[in-house]
Amino acid sequence: MTQTTTDRRAALNAACLEDLLNRQIDRLRCYDLDAAMVCAEQAEAIAADLTRSGFLEKPENAELKSHIRLLYRELMLVIASERKEVADKLDQIRSGIKTLSAYANH
Repeated sequence: MTQTTTDRRAALNAACLEDLLNRQIDRLRCYDLDAAMVCAEQAEAIAADLTRSGFLEKPENAELKSHIRLLYRELMLVIASERKEVADKLDQIRSGIKTLSAYANH
């Protein structure tokens, strides 16, 4: 494969990774964990390929690398937010169960 073909393939992979990260973020916000996991698995393979190729390390791809890095940060924030929301809901459920148990025992 020529360098141009390799770079073109890597550029397509980078675009695909951006799309997958955006879809994963969207799916998490919609509580569609199954679809988010599919996106994550696909993104992982593409990110590994991009890392091996060194495409994002080239100076001319610095802006693209920065954008992908921002998408990963946003993804982490969405996951943290959703985790907190789920933890809060579990606390509410536990509190409700304790209250029901207290009433049942009287």
